Formats: sequence, C-alpha cells, structure tokens
Amino acid sequence: RYGIVGLAGATAVSASVNCLLLYTVLHRRGWFHFTAKLAGRIARQLVAVAAMAALLLYMMPLMQPFYGGNAFERIWSLAILVAAGGMVFFAAAFATGALDKDLLAMLTRRRRNSAVTTKE
Repeated sequence: RYGIVGLAGATAVSASVNCLLLYTVLHRRGWFHFTAKLAGRIARQLVAVAAMAALLLYMMPLMQPFYGGNAFERIWSLAILVAAGGMVFFAAAFATGALDKDLLAMLTRRRRNSAVTTKE
C-alpha cells in the first residue's frame, strides 16, 4: 500500500524504537545519563537537519522536470539533491557546533597516521 515510502518509514520507526530501547536499558543500568550538553548537541543537529530540509524542499520542484526523463537525468537529478543536501547539512552542523571539531580532528589525524604506517 505504501510502496517504497513504507520501507523507508518502517526503517525509521525501527531505528527510533531501537534507540529508545537502548537508552532505556543503559539508563536503568546507570551507564548513560541524558545531560544538558547532549540536549544542546541534539538541538544543534536538528537545526542542521532543518536547514537541509529547507534546501531540499526548495530544490525538489526545480528538479522535477528531470524526474520523468531517461535514466541518466533521473540519476543526475537525485545525485544533485543528495550532494546539495549533504553539503548544507554538514556546513550547518559545522557552523552551529553540532559536529565535535576535536573528535573530527582526532579521526582525520588517526586516518592520516594509519595511511603513513601502511606506506612504510
């Protein structure tokens, strides 16, 4: 009845239920506590998601003439939407502080160090 949208919706619902169950178990065992810092990070991520959604809502009607075209036009229009959405999300997340810059630096440093090690 819902087609491919139903599959995406079921995936989103199951991931949300899984997250809620994991939080419940970890909280009951005393291993995780929801803090104000975490709430602020989530709020900043929601701002980045809203920026991405606004861009996609603006761009989707512009790309609509290509949705019914040949395979190349459909793939290209989808690729443009995905790339633009990703760029806006990460730019907004970086600007609002939703991304942990120290963790990002550590991950890129670790990747650079492992690349140097494998070359030796």
